[in-house]
Amino acid sequence: MREGRMYYKEESDRYDIFFTDDCNRYGGLSCGTVFEIYIHGEWLPTRIEYSARKEDWYLVGVDVDNLKGLVVRI
Repeated sequence: MREGRMYYKEESDRYDIFFTDDCNRYGGLSCGTVFEIYIHGEWLPTRIEYSARKEDWYLVGVDVDNLKGLVVRI
């Protein structure tokens, strides 16, 4: 597993992961991509989805206000 931070790529309208160990990027997250997120001192499994109704990305089973900058591992 590799650890990084989530960021939003406006040109692709998708979130991506910037890996802190080697400055590489994941390549863009798609609906259904599974990974873990670090919140409140623990790693929680989740997946990313897109709501066409809200026109926004969200994480399944994790209640966060903003996805930008979240620590993740995949």
